Amino acid sequence: MNEINHNNLPEAVEAIYKELLDTRKLLGEVMIKLDSYSSAPPLPEYIDELLTISQVCEYLKVKPNTIHRWKRNMSIPYQKIGTKTYFRKSDVVNYNKIETKKPRGLRR
Repeated sequence: MNEINHNNLPEAVEAIYKELLDTRKLLGEVMIKLDSYSSAPPLPEYIDELLTISQVCEYLKVKPNTIHRWKRNMSIPYQKIGTKTYFRKSDVVNYNKIETKKPRGLRR
């Protein structure tokens, strides 16, 4: 729009009013879209934390060789991401609660 003065003020107000109406219409469409997202299923509140071997050693108070032996014997669940080994915290906590005969490093 050109420079606004007293001669073209009504046209300027009309242009601003049209822009306002377009903005309101666009806002209404955005609100409808946002409402559709609110009906989506929620994400899980708790995502299990992944621990490294050193973190598991610290938690269970054992040495890394013990963890590697448990991995080889398949007595503790783990997962590999690339070349790194990770353990789910819930698996480590549950492993520590098992009431069967455990390797020596877990006795408290």
